[in-house]
Amino acid sequence: MASASVYSRAVRKAAEMVGGRGELARILQVAQAEVEKWILGEKKPPRDLFLRVVDLLIEDSAGSDASGEPPAGRDAAGEAHAALFD
Repeated sequence: MASASVYSRAVRKAAEMVGGRGELARILQVAQAEVEKWILGEKKPPRDLFLRVVDLLIEDSAGSDASGEPPAGRDAAGEAHAALFD
């Protein structure tokens, strides 16, 4: 079985964040059936709607850490780095 696309994973996560697929559909002003198709990988969301989904994800992650700094041991892209000791 193929792994889920970045589109379906992002839409699924955004739906979880906002309280469900119906609520995400309401926020995006689309039919819930469209959200379902995106999550199932049957269709890709239009670019403008996908960018709104990404904005929701960013807003949520920004709200969880007020410092704006990446977690210790990670850079801004989320890449892990080993500490260098002399």
